[in-house]
Amino acid sequence: MSLILLPFSEVAMVPLASVCKRPEISHIPDTLTTRRGHGYDIDFDNAEKSVLVDFRDKDFLAAVFCGDAARFVRATTHTIDGLHKELESGRTFPWALVKLYYAAYYSGHAILRAQGTSLSFLDGTNLRNIKELTFAAATQPDFQVKRGQHTFQLSNGSSGVSISNKGKSDGGVHEEFWHVLKENLATLGKTALSSDTVTQSEGQQIFSKLTDLEQVISGNGCNGGNWLSFVRNAVQYRHHYNSWPPSNLRARERRTLAQISALWKSDPMDIALDERASDLVRFTSAAVFLVAMLGRICGWMAEVSPEGRKCYLYSATRPA
Repeated sequence: MSLILLPFSEVAMVPLASVCKRPEISHIPDTLTTRRGHGYDIDFDNAEKSVLVDFRDKDFLAAVFCGDAARFVRATTHTIDGLHKELESGRTFPWALVKLYYAAYYSGHAILRAQGTSLSFLDGTNLRNIKELTFAAATQPDFQVKRGQHTFQLSNGSSGVSISNKGKSDGGVHEEFWHVLKENLATLGKTALSSDTVTQSEGQQIFSKLTDLEQVISGNGCNGGNWLSFVRNAVQYRHHYNSWPPSNLRARERRTLAQISALWKSDPMDIALDERASDLVRFTSAAVFLVAMLGRICGWMAEVSPEGRKCYLYSATRPA
C-alpha cells in the first residue's frame, strides 16, 4: 500500500467502499434537495450559516457521495488515458495541457467526495427545494441560502449532511475549489504526523510530500492553491509558455512532460514535486500526482470493500 493512503485510513471512507451497485442519481445537490417519501430531520447552524439535514440512512448518503465521486473518477480516467501521446505531439500539445489541468481538477473533486466532502453548485431549483425542506423545521434560519457554490459535508455518523457557503475565496468556482482542496491536503498532512497507524518517519514522509504539493499549487503568488488554474488560463487564453504553433516547445521538452504524464498509474510518493523545476514540469507533476493519488484511493477502497473490485468507485477507474 502506498504511504500516501495512510492518512486516508483515518477518514470515514469505508461506507463509500461498500457501494457496489450503480447509484440511480449521482449529482449531490439534485439528489439531496429532491428526496421525497423518506424521513429526515432538519436543523440550522446560524453561526456557521449551515443547513443540517439528517436522512437517517447511512447507505443512502454513501451511495450519493459514491455516485458523485465516481462520475469524476470516470472523467479523470477518460481525460488522462493516452494523454502522454498528445503532449508529445506539437500539434496537439496546447490542448493536451488544458486536458491535463482538467484531469487534476476532476481528480481533486473525486478525492474530496471520497472523504465525504463535495463542493457543488446550488441553482435556483435546488434553492426552491431547500426552502420546501425548511418548512418542516420547527425553527427557521437567521440566514438566507443563496445561489452559488456550497460545501456539502457528511456528518452525524454519515447519515446526515451539512450544506454551507463560507465564502473562503474571492475568486470563481475553480479558485474556491482549489482553496478547499489545499486546506484538505494540509489537514491530511497533519493527520499523518499525529497518526498512531504510521511510524514517525512515515508520517514525516507523507507530510513532506503533501507539503511539496501544497507549495507547487500555491506558486507564483497563488496563495489559495489555484496555480494550476493560473497556468491553464495562461495556456488557454493568453497562449503563453510557447505552447501554441508556430512557437512550439522543443520536442525534447514535450517528451519530458509526456513521460511525467505517463506516471498517472504509479505510486504518487514516487512522483517528484520540485519547486526548482520549470513551470510546465511542475504543472504536469502536480496534476499527475493528484490523478495517481485518486487511483490509489480507489484501489484501497477495493481492498477494504466486502465486494472487492466490484466496489463501484474502483470500477469507475477502468477506461471506457
